[in-house]
Formats: sequence, structure tokens, C-alpha cells
Amino acid sequence: MQSIRKKSFAAEQLALRQQKKVSPVVLVLACVVIMALVVGGYVMYKRTVKEKVETETEQIKSIAVLPFVDMSPDKDQEWFCDGISETILNNLTQIDDLIVIARTSAFSFKGKDITVDEIAKTLNAETILEGSVIKSGNRLQITAQLIKADQGYHLWYNTYKREAEDVFPIIEEISLKIVEALKGEVLGVEKVAIEKRYTENTNAWNFYKQGRFHWYKRNYEGYKNALDSYQKAIELDPTYALAYTGIADTYNLMAGYTFMSPEIAIPQAKEAVKKALEIDDTLAEAYTSRGMISLEQDLDWSRAENEFKRAIELKPGYALAHHWYSDYLRAMGRLDEAIAEIKIALELDPLSPINYMVLAIAYILQGRYDEAMEQCKIGLTFDPNFGLMYVRIGEIYLLRSNYIEAIKMFQKAKELTEGYDLIEGYIGYTYGLSGEKEKAEQVLNELLKRKKLEYVSPISIAFIYFGLDENDKVFEWLEKAYDARTSFLPHIMAYFKFTPYFQQIYNDPRYKAFNEKMNLPYE
Repeated sequence: MQSIRKKSFAAEQLALRQQKKVSPVVLVLACVVIMALVVGGYVMYKRTVKEKVETETEQIKSIAVLPFVDMSPDKDQEWFCDGISETILNNLTQIDDLIVIARTSAFSFKGKDITVDEIAKTLNAETILEGSVIKSGNRLQITAQLIKADQGYHLWYNTYKREAEDVFPIIEEISLKIVEALKGEVLGVEKVAIEKRYTENTNAWNFYKQGRFHWYKRNYEGYKNALDSYQKAIELDPTYALAYTGIADTYNLMAGYTFMSPEIAIPQAKEAVKKALEIDDTLAEAYTSRGMISLEQDLDWSRAENEFKRAIELKPGYALAHHWYSDYLRAMGRLDEAIAEIKIALELDPLSPINYMVLAIAYILQGRYDEAMEQCKIGLTFDPNFGLMYVRIGEIYLLRSNYIEAIKMFQKAKELTEGYDLIEGYIGYTYGLSGEKEKAEQVLNELLKRKKLEYVSPISIAFIYFGLDENDKVFEWLEKAYDARTSFLPHIMAYFKFTPYFQQIYNDPRYKAFNEKMNLPYE
């Protein structure tokens, strides 16, 4: 390991001795010998201590940045506190050989009465950064402390009292102090990465952080509010590349969750990504966004993989890049690789229910239903109201021909997940398979009626026709899904390939033709 420490005491003494002339006086020689023995003993002691400290430092490989606590008089700065914590977290992901627990997991302890040691054990983090913020008018006080979790002592602590516009230098100083405390040094390239600012406008930064705050809610209202906040950030700073990636990610997911038609959402996502990369072509978040667009809308498999790999190369600690790359690998039928990739995301974000769900899907496609169910149960311990997890549990019951339990799970998912019509597709499909044709047709008619008023995914309707064993209609709606570039299409093709869901169409020549049109790398 390179070091930025000053020359050691031993080296300084050696240089001094080399500069001195040899004295002919025996007494002086004796003194020199005695001093050398003393110095040698001290040097050995210092070296032992130094090696011990460096060994301990090198062992620190992981950190969780907890959300800073809002201690402002009006308690109205939660998003601002989250923004400070998240920016420090993102800065630390630039550091090689340091595992930085992702936001979803680190922020899951907000407002909970739990000790630092318990948090560290749950997250498998060796160190914890926690802090507080007091913002009153234009005055800002930020306190931060870095704790060695297993021993409970402070590695570093400081309080900053500045003007609000000084928030960027404070964040950068905290980030650099953490790296120095954990690694013993800050490399030049790391310092440059940490001090890189995506905007100099603090108000634009505030709106961007508000956008991410809303985006993480993962619901329709959250996405609407996120788009509004990102747009305000861009109005204040049209060169704010991260805000454009926020817009792209929001439109991507609004299309994916069937909140918005891909024909409307994806062109806006593409335009936002294009703008972000024109401003900053080293932005991992933008390549991640473009990778998902290439996968789900452009159906450009080679480009999608290149985009995800580039994102991970630029920012190895970006959990979302590993998650979406796993989605890509699964769609390509590369299931073992998909599992390995989502496990990296889980290492970075160990309390994220959606990561456990993605792992469960891969296990489902491999026919490992017990292991898939186990992952679903683990994910639900972190968020019992995560509706999409009940979809996966329903799939497992469905594949085991337990239609009653499957319907229960899909109905629970529908209650918890507003507006995601693919769940209704599953419900209608299951009714059809179980012989309850009238109920299946009722769900189908409700979706067709809704489709006249709002966007409904063609795949949802195709699902129900699968259950009703009406293959002509199945292919009619699959073609519509292809023409509309429905987000779920590449993923459902993997289900066609690897599960017995849709066996009735395998021998239909239209299935082979449709598969060739998709140009997926499996037969």
C-alpha cells in the first residue's frame, strides 16, 4: 500500500547518521552505539504499532451511511438530511475495495430504535457513519461520526457550522475524512472523484434530492412528484446530468409498472439519457438507464449488455446497475450469471426486498421453487407490504398447480400494488387454467374496458387468453406488445422458455416465428 505519511522516524535517523562524520573519540563512538540501540528499539516499537494500525485499517472493507437525523427547529428538512447522507454514500462508492451498503438498506433503519452494533450486524458492515443536521434559515450545522461497529469506538468525529451554501464542501470533507480513516490515505484519483460536483447550484441539488426521495417510494404518486422535482432542478441548472438520469429512470419504471404507455414514456427517457451523456459521458447512472432502454424497448441485446458493463466499470458499487444487469442476463437465459449478478447487488443492498425478488425469479426459472420461496420470505421480512413479492409467491403456487393459493397471493399483490395491471393478467390467467372461465372472462372484460380510458399492457390481456386457451388471441396481443415495445416482453419470453406456464403454444409455428422476431439467444 502506498502511503502519504511523512518519512518514518527510523528513516530520518538513518539519514542523519549518514550525514555525520565518524569521530575518533571512543567516548563519542560509545554514545553513538548506545543511541543506536535506543533508537533501534524505538523504531521496532513504532514499526510494530504502524503495522498493527495498517493491518486493522486494511481489514475495514465495508461501511453503511445511515440517514442523518433532522434536528432542525421545524423538523422539515428530512429530504435535505437524506440528500446529505446519500451524496456521501455515492461519493464512497467511488473508492476501490470498499463495500458501501446501498441506500435502500442503509435507510431502512430510519426512525427505528436499534443500536449501531445491531445495524452493523444486520448489514454486515464493519463501520457506520451517522450524523445530524440542524438547518435554521441560512445557518447549517452538520455533525458526523464514523464508528467501528464491533468495538464501538469513534474512528473520526467532527461538527461543521457553516452557511447553507457551503453544504458541498462539508460533504466532500466528510467523505475524504472517512476514506482517510478507513484506508489511511486518499489517492489522487479518489480525491478527484469525491470532489467532482454535478452541480454548483445548491437549490438544484435540493430539488434533485427531493426527486430521489420521492422516486424511492416506488409508486405512482412518488414518480409524479419525482419528475416534478427533477424538472425544477434542471430549470435551475440545465447542465445537471444526474437530474436527467433521474428523469430517465422514472420514465423507465413508469413504463415497466404499466403506469404509462411505453410509446409516451420511453421517448422521454431516451431524450433524458441522451442529454445526460452529452453533459457527462462518465456517468454510470446514465449508462444503467440506457441499458434498460436497450433491453426492454430497443430489444438490442448486445448494446444493453455493453451499457450495463460500462456502468459497472465506472461505478462498481452501484447496486441498481447490478440489479438491472441481472434482469438482462435472466432475459437472455443466462440464469447462473443472473444469479451471480443479483447476489452482488444483495451484497451492496442486503435489505432490499426487490433484490430478493429478482433472485427468486431466477430460481423460479431454474425450477428451484423451494429456494425461490425462501428468498420471497426473506424479502418480506424487510417489507411485508411489498406487493410484487406476492406475485412471485403466486407464481410458485401456480407452477405447483395450487390455483387457490395462487389466486390468494395475486389478490393480495393487487391490494398492495395500485395500478399494476399485469397482476390482473395473472389473476385472469389463473382463473382460466383452473377452469373458472367465467371469472377469467370477467377480469378480461374489465381490462378491455379500462383500456379504452387508460394504458393497459397488452401482455396482461395476452395472459388471460393463455388461460382461456385461445391461441389466436394470444398471438394477436403478443404482436401488439411487440409493436408497443411493452417493457415486460423480454422477461416473459424467458418464462416461455424455462417454465411450463405456456406449453400449449410451444408447437404452434407462430411461437417459433415470434421467437425469431425477438432474436433472443435461445431456441
